[in-house]
Amino acid sequence: MKLKKPKRRPSHNHLVEIVWDDAASKGEMWADRGNVVRPIRCATIGYEVERTARHLTVAQTIAKDGGTGHQFSIPAGMIHSVKRIRRA
Repeated sequence: MKLKKPKRRPSHNHLVEIVWDDAASKGEMWADRGNVVRPIRCATIGYEVERTARHLTVAQTIAKDGGTGHQFSIPAGMIHSVKRIRRA
């Protein structure tokens, strides 16, 4: 998915839900060809910190002073949709 940059710099108060595919692997040394590992569909909810053409970064926590905790960045090519849950 090509990410559209917001018209203004994102606020740490925008709460968003991101639906995306995560890479997957199996711990087995050998597997049958029919036992194929596929990406896993995930949903992440967080406060939008940064959005570029390459990635979207959200934070789990925002502090009163504007600091963020537990940032998580998802590459744009793995994202299926972004939905704003709450506006700043």
